Amino acid sequence: MTIITRSALVLAMVLSAHSAAAQVPTPETERIAVEAISELKSPFGPHMLDMCPNEQAEPLRQRLHAAAAQGATKEQLIGIVVGEYGENMRALPQRRGFGLWAWLLPPAGLAMGAAFLWGRMRQMRGTGPSVAAAGPALSAEEQASLNAALRDFDRNDDE
Repeated sequence: MTIITRSALVLAMVLSAHSAAAQVPTPETERIAVEAISELKSPFGPHMLDMCPNEQAEPLRQRLHAAAAQGATKEQLIGIVVGEYGENMRALPQRRGFGLWAWLLPPAGLAMGAAFLWGRMRQMRGTGPSVAAAGPALSAEEQASLNAALRDFDRNDDE
């Protein structure tokens, strides 16, 4: 072996050791990868990516772990999968743009439903405005006629 060949061999070993050391996962990069993987649907079946039993899912999970070990953020990891397989791979919609509606509409619907039920319950208990109170008031003659009809009704009901 010549000196140039030895030098090239040593240089290749140093560079490969350096790149391998850069990919050693730390607890922080592991956490980032696990969080990103748990927020993604699997493109290979009806499962979440972290629980997908399909054999094609494991290489994708490993690739995301390797990217996290190289310094990728959770958003970048999710972006890798979304870029390759589409926006529908997100388990949760984004909190901006069109996805914001998915976060706002359910609580707004619940609040409107609760307000409606509260109003109906007040009305049924008699503390709110009733339907009968909305009509015109009875004259004294009409009130006397109504009371007489109710007495007759009660008498006929008792017999």
